Amino acid sequence: MPDSLIKQQYQSLHKLLSQYRLPEPPSSLVQQTLNFSNDVLGVAKKHPELIFAQIHLYKTSLPYSYNLIFSTCLLTALISTRHRFNETTTQQLLCAAISLFAFEQSTLNGSLTGNADQEHKSDSSDSIKRSFGRILTQYQQGVWLRGFRQVQWLNKDLKRHMRALSGSNVDVVCVAMAARLALLINGETGNKKLGFQAAIHHLLQYTSSAEAPLLAPLMEFPSMTPPGAYIMLDDGALGMVIGVCDNSVVCYPQSTSGQQSKHTAHFKVPRSRIKRVYPVQKMKQFSQLNTWWGKD
Repeated sequence: MPDSLIKQQYQSLHKLLSQYRLPEPPSSLVQQTLNFSNDVLGVAKKHPELIFAQIHLYKTSLPYSYNLIFSTCLLTALISTRHRFNETTTQQLLCAAISLFAFEQSTLNGSLTGNADQEHKSDSSDSIKRSFGRILTQYQQGVWLRGFRQVQWLNKDLKRHMRALSGSNVDVVCVAMAARLALLINGETGNKKLGFQAAIHHLLQYTSSAEAPLLAPLMEFPSMTPPGAYIMLDDGALGMVIGVCDNSVVCYPQSTSGQQSKHTAHFKVPRSRIKRVYPVQKMKQFSQLNTWWGKD
């Protein structure tokens, strides 16, 4: 069932991220992260629309950091697989996507109090990251290490970050773009959330002509009306995209207090009738996935 499948991914993520919160990262963390990444890739191959829809469904029962990290992981998988990176590179890039934010969970979730406490935790986090970098070097995780080093740019201005990527390895650019897209979609501190299309357009404004082609395959899949996105049609009807076709999408009807949908089950609609794609929407219960994607 869709809910148990996705819930299992988040349960595994929770277990993994608890290891990243330890005072000193254990050497076993490398293999644990590789195993998680491999599992995500396996699910993505079997259920691409269901798994990638999770980027646009914000789980209100989970911390912000979990939503952001899983989105970054999935966006990295999207870019990597669409460009047919080899399996080893793709797996290490997903690991890099996870570890980029994994050491910043308390900061991301807004649990810091006071400047002194913030400075202390920042110093501690920097020390842990250096230690983790040495572990990656020891285990010869070169692609992962290159991607992980992008952590130094994530609190910098987007324009400066994209400019600094000029001439970088394509794998580094991949994970950096995925992280930036995840931040735009999930909403950075003080900024509103952007829909998938708006996030890509915003990122492209600061991306050089050499790096921009990395995002091109996303126009085809998951497309600018991706699975998991809430849309409005030309007649004002609302729906949630659960599948994409060449010139149409498959939706599940959504009703509001002011408007009842005329559809009672899944329906197919031409892309030309879509007038608005909404930013990430809140999902309160995993069981909703069974309603949208069916119980099989």
